[in-house]
Amino acid sequence: MVNLMSEVLTLEEMKHRYYGEWLIVACTELDDQMNPIRGEVVAHSHDRDTIYDAIANHRHQYVAQQNLPRTLAIEYVGNISTAIL
Repeated sequence: MVNLMSEVLTLEEMKHRYYGEWLIVACTELDDQMNPIRGEVVAHSHDRDTIYDAIANHRHQYVAQQNLPRTLAIEYVGNISTAIL
């Protein structure tokens, strides 16, 4: 699902709002190891393949149409053991 909101959230806020989902995050702040600290959730889904397909097929749209930063990250916010089952 594409998220049309342009709300900047911390990674902790994303975990609370989208727990158990895969996210595409347009990062507005990264730590020194390039991990997202905060950003905009531009897409989210319970299905990992949906997110990977979205990033592969629509990356240019997330950047150009929404005037987003160029750094996009894929994050899973939940219990990783349930995500791989």
